[in-house]
Amino acid sequence: AAFRIMKDLLDPVFLGEAMADTPQPPTNDKQAWALNILANSYRFCVSACKGAALHEIVVRWDEQQNDDHIFAVRLVNLAVDQQLIGDLQTAEQNFLRSLEIARRTSGSNLVRCLRELGRLYTWLGRFSDAETFLVEALKLARELESRYLRGALINHSHLLLAQEEPSRALEQAQEA
Repeated sequence: AAFRIMKDLLDPVFLGEAMADTPQPPTNDKQAWALNILANSYRFCVSACKGAALHEIVVRWDEQQNDDHIFAVRLVNLAVDQQLIGDLQTAEQNFLRSLEIARRTSGSNLVRCLRELGRLYTWLGRFSDAETFLVEALKLARELESRYLRGALINHSHLLLAQEEPSRALEQAQEA
């Protein structure tokens, strides 16, 4: 039943094809939601490149809407794909843009933005930047009892390993 609903929602976007070369932008929130879920599925099951292409469509559509919170969430989804395919500069720009919106709207996405930026900066070897964002993410996640707390702890553990602090990294991993 879920597949049928998703298919019915997405058929107009793809003009009835499995994957058109130039999908049409979503025309409503339900289509955007379905396309976002499809993009996440592509990231995890098929290809982050295809996921990024679909997330770009959703982000362009969301940018024209009046829901900053959803737009910020979708920017993070796109940035995660961009990070996975190695487009690190664009990923950083999208994470920072999402972070700016999340700080302004006080959305629950703030912890995720901080965490993802910390992870990106760890990958880039920018350890002091990573530490700043991850410590803030951990503090906020604990305050909000966020579902992202474990992920932030794991990301902080990875940073500590990269900084050659295995005992502190183990503490963070055990807490996660």
